[in-house]
Amino acid sequence: MKQKKIDARSLVGAIFACIGCAFLIVGAIIFFAANNILENAGQTAAVISEISRHNSDGDTDVYVEYTVDGVQYESRLSSYSSAMRIGDEITVYYDLENPEKLHLGKADMWILCAIFGGIGAVFAVVGFILFGAARSHRKKCQRLLEEGERVTAIVTNVRINYNIRINGRSPFRLECEARDEITGEVFLYSSGDTMQDIHDCVGMEVYVYYDPNDPKSYYVDLDELIERMYSGKTVHDYRR
Repeated sequence: MKQKKIDARSLVGAIFACIGCAFLIVGAIIFFAANNILENAGQTAAVISEISRHNSDGDTDVYVEYTVDGVQYESRLSSYSSAMRIGDEITVYYDLENPEKLHLGKADMWILCAIFGGIGAVFAVVGFILFGAARSHRKKCQRLLEEGERVTAIVTNVRINYNIRINGRSPFRLECEARDEITGEVFLYSSGDTMQDIHDCVGMEVYVYYDPNDPKSYYVDLDELIERMYSGKTVHDYRR
């Protein structure tokens, strides 16, 4: 059974990009929905009549008084600022059909949109950078496979890359060494990441492709090794 190596960086990049796009979409929905509400809402001046702080949960309620069509109302704002003081006059937006119901103000709407948009932009940019880097890395590996010099190395160790976690698990990477029988020089290499447990490959041979003009540019053919490890085997993975 052929085991495919999972590109952890591509997966993490895709996850970040999806989260970022989701935040951007939510921010856009909030903006258009709130903007539509404000365009169809009434606007009037209100006076802050009460500021009530709750020691138990740390929340603060702000109540305002305002007049619509000769009727006086008192309602609670949906937001609070430390700059607010009793007696301050502010602009409020109310529901035309139910003047007692207040909507978010323009400033609050922009702050909320900026939060979602900012978080979304950061996640999306990081995600696309990771995804782009992974794609560039794949192209480099493919070039080395086609044009690089090949040496046979021996797997000396398998370690877990704790810098990455996907669904509660960290990927594996192997370390290997190749020896020049003529000069006695030893060359040490490490592979990319894979979610496949490759501890059984210690002591096995693995192919390393390198650029003769830049020996530090290399690719450990982990796919071929995994395929060889599990050739003819049926693996049932019941791990959670």
